[in-house]
Amino acid sequence: LGTPVIGRLMMSLAPPSPFQARMVFGSMNEREALENDPALEAALIATERLPSYGPALRSLIRSVLSPFGARRGIPLTADQLRCVQQPVQLIWGRDDPCGSVETGKRAAGLLRDAKFTVVGGGHLPWLDAPDDVAECVHTFLSGNSERYR
Repeated sequence: LGTPVIGRLMMSLAPPSPFQARMVFGSMNEREALENDPALEAALIATERLPSYGPALRSLIRSVLSPFGARRGIPLTADQLRCVQQPVQLIWGRDDPCGSVETGKRAAGLLRDAKFTVVGGGHLPWLDAPDDVAECVHTFLSGNSERYR
């Protein structure tokens, strides 16, 4: 999608539709979230029909990926993660296709003050496990509120 001519062609071959929305959510292991909330499908289709959506998505992808993987300087290094001073709450979807639970654990282990929580779902766990995610966020913010007053 990030390659100028190919990306535009690929997007024209899969225009916004219910089928295409299911493909997008499926690629993120979010089929169940889509089945549980049909409004997500309509929202994705409406968003993709915005005139600026295609150019913005292709620009975003081009900025982080090359045809050969992540662009140089985009992924955070272990040394960069070790420098993070702020408390961090990582919430990871058990079936995230973009990174395994082990990947998340390794990243959390490099941070000075991190809490790592695995919840159900894929790449968008707040859609699959909204109550679990809300509880994690609430607990994290409540426990760190004194540090930032």
